[in-house]
Amino acid sequence: MKERKALMDVKSPLSIRVQVNLFDVDRSGYYYKPVGESVENQALMVTIYE
Repeated sequence: MKERKALMDVKSPLSIRVQVNLFDVDRSGYYYKPVGESVENQALMVTIYE
């Protein structure tokens, strides 16, 4: 999916709606920005693994 999202262009004359349909990408997937784990959660995971 990353490859298909990389082909999309905000400055294109085609709307984002048309582009996501052409590249078979969900609009929610296009706008999603992944969030990393919090420092507290990482520390807790390390404690659990130990």
